[in-house]
Amino acid sequence: MTIADDAQLFQTLADRSKNAEERPLLREYISQALDKLMEISLNECIHKQCLRFLANSCSEEDGNRATFFENKGLDVLKIYCAKADENSALAYAVIHNCILDSKKYRAKVAETEILHLAITYWIDWQHKLAAPFINMLSVICELLYPFSKDATLVFAGLQVLPSMSRSDIDSYSIFTKAFDNPNICTSFANNCDILIESIELVLMQRDFHQKIPILNLFPRIAEHNEILSTNLHRNSAFLEYLKKFLLSDDSARITMAALFIGNLTRNDHISSALFRENFPEILIACILKEKKIDENVGKIYACSAALRHFMIPLSSRKHFAGKSLLLQDKLLRSSFSQLHYLSVSIIRLSMPYILYKLVSEPERFEKLRECSKSPDANLSLESNRAILAFMKHALIMPNLPQIICQFLENKTEIFLDSVLTTINVVNNHPIVTGEAVFVAILMIKHGKILWHCSSWWIKTVKARLNLRIHRNGFVFYHLKLNTEKKN
Repeated sequence: MTIADDAQLFQTLADRSKNAEERPLLREYISQALDKLMEISLNECIHKQCLRFLANSCSEEDGNRATFFENKGLDVLKIYCAKADENSALAYAVIHNCILDSKKYRAKVAETEILHLAITYWIDWQHKLAAPFINMLSVICELLYPFSKDATLVFAGLQVLPSMSRSDIDSYSIFTKAFDNPNICTSFANNCDILIESIELVLMQRDFHQKIPILNLFPRIAEHNEILSTNLHRNSAFLEYLKKFLLSDDSARITMAALFIGNLTRNDHISSALFRENFPEILIACILKEKKIDENVGKIYACSAALRHFMIPLSSRKHFAGKSLLLQDKLLRSSFSQLHYLSVSIIRLSMPYILYKLVSEPERFEKLRECSKSPDANLSLESNRAILAFMKHALIMPNLPQIICQFLENKTEIFLDSVLTTINVVNNHPIVTGEAVFVAILMIKHGKILWHCSSWWIKTVKARLNLRIHRNGFVFYHLKLNTEKKN
């Protein structure tokens, strides 16, 4: 056959394969098309028609796709993907149609360098490509990011960030799939230079409405447990980079850095390492210096949540006790219950170091009481836990001081109510219920002090405990009453 005959044949095959019913009948020509594509010296017109045929024949046809991959079609297409010419777009169309509605081959494609070639082609040709081809490349990124292992692919994709969006999906959703991939996140953790450059790429975007949401994807890197075994938290350049953000006046930078620190401190060992790097003091300063809390609630929430993570290890709590009351004052000024929750949680985690302060300033205890009646279930429960924590630490003191004894007598009704409320709450946290049970036992034991513990209250508590035992199938005195690890 002449070159003209070959060109005519594959043009005909390409046109016929537009018809879904014809595609299985043309399967035998797939290997021939790949052979022609391997003959680099042939006229580009033949290559174009062969690529058209492969793109059409692999659309919604699993049998043809299988034949394409069995004949090492990926190896052939890489040649054309790397050329960065007009036929490259057709080569990517073949890839697109092979993986669009089938997960079967995505991991296989992701193992090659095709995604890297696709993004490079996009960057080089972005001002010349028509919208349909841009959308096609966007789909390839979306489908391959979950199977990729290299953070540089995200860095490259961020260079075409605004044009990554399509009518059916936005850029944020596409990059979310990358940051949900632990392999990519591990790659970022092991290559902090690329991590920092990627963050800077996002910050450089102007007039891009998804800039902040995409910036806040980076802290998700530390949500993956695989990251905790890397040296990310020991990388001095990255830690200084986060400190620089926290010490800036830019809310977006502060929020992103605080979220990142908060996710890293899920691990007690890392929390201790970052504690020594002075991050808690920087976070406290960020919160206390903010004058417009509700206008910057995202920033304050991120800083407060990260600070709370630092307080979970028992060894660090005494350090924060002095500032916890200042933080309570600051956070309760907000109208957002999420910040109220964090303020109460910080108070709870500061026990027993602030017992005397709460006794000497009873209005602070009243604030806890008010929060315990909140319609926000999380806030109400955490407030009751804080009240119970106060009671627990007071009653286990070896020699109960008179000032605390008097306070307990005056506030006994509040403690009784918190015990019953917490026991009555149906939740999936037996440790929380265990806290209430332990305090109930202490209150009954100290009946001479807490004379308000009426026989009715004791009977009610016992009845609720029996019901709990029946429902949950465990005996409470067998609970490990280590409430500190409950987040």
